[in-house]
Amino acid sequence: MACKRLNGKEIEDGLNHTFIYSGKGIAAMGTAAHPGVHDLVQYLLGRSDGFSLTEEIRQAILHRENRALLAHVREEFRAILAACALHLPKSEGEEKIFEAFVGNLIALIPYTYPEEGEAFDIPIQSEGTWKMARYCVDRKIALTPKWFSSPIVAYGLVAQEGPPILSFIGTTFPAGEGHVATLLADFTPGLSVGHAPYLFGRDTISHWLAGKSGVQVYGTSLGGALALHTLRHHSEQLAKVCVFNPAGLYPWHWWGVSYDTGPKVHIYYQHQDLVASMGSFPTGNQVSVYRVFNHQPEDFLRAHARLYTGSHQVMMLRSDAQYENGRFCRRVLTVVHFIASFILFPLILLGYLLSVVYRRLVENIGSRLS
Repeated sequence: MACKRLNGKEIEDGLNHTFIYSGKGIAAMGTAAHPGVHDLVQYLLGRSDGFSLTEEIRQAILHRENRALLAHVREEFRAILAACALHLPKSEGEEKIFEAFVGNLIALIPYTYPEEGEAFDIPIQSEGTWKMARYCVDRKIALTPKWFSSPIVAYGLVAQEGPPILSFIGTTFPAGEGHVATLLADFTPGLSVGHAPYLFGRDTISHWLAGKSGVQVYGTSLGGALALHTLRHHSEQLAKVCVFNPAGLYPWHWWGVSYDTGPKVHIYYQHQDLVASMGSFPTGNQVSVYRVFNHQPEDFLRAHARLYTGSHQVMMLRSDAQYENGRFCRRVLTVVHFIASFILFPLILLGYLLSVVYRRLVENIGSRLS
């Protein structure tokens, strides 16, 4: 079959459509009130290529929740969001990077475990201009049963001068609330990533969305998958869905569905990330897929955890959902996930049950000795 020869104008148009931005990332700094937290957050936001993990932070990540440290992380996020006002975009490419950076921060807020009533000043776009709006945590939405000691939650945020925001937590750190539940949600046999907690929390999500319009939904990793499940069932109330390194859903969820109208869907997929390389994405005129590249190669763990949009040099290219869904490696990883879930789910559950039994034995022995 003969190939069509493209003229110079067609090549230029294709490049202009694909190429979005290459240059500096968003250099918003935090408070440095807690040096260890500041260094960790700056590393996660791509502003540094390494940091020293203190024993206090290591314990808070791996072993025991530290609410004081989480409060410092929230303050760091507040300072960074406020600093974004000093880095407002001046071009279309810069605006895409800025929007992705701010959206990713919103998707990370659930990992700081704020309480209802806490406030965040967040940059929002209204009628073509960016402004700061004060958002309050309106509701912690449970996505697991009350009796489960490792709950998954989503956060509903509201503002007087901004659209409602729904932000889902993803697979959290070992000491974080909901760690085991998020792992189980990643590998529920026969179900797409996040489908089980979404089904449990669907009515609660519907109740929070009731009477609202123009809602913006955010999530990263598992949280991105939860956002995509929300898109499937509540698109009428949504204005925008932004997901970062999301696990795609199993292909049959999107059969017969095309988002040519309705909410805008932005899928950000960082180079070398493995999680976003499985499952299928929604398609349609309202769906945009962006590939984000760092200034230096990263392994798949760092590619999944860090924000390339905050790095010293970042490049963003436009991809296509149909192309991504058709990639051979994506289809293979999707099949591997489907099979592996039947093996990993019982192992994760068994490990969790054994840890609960062990903790109770230790507590009983300690109480008797005392």
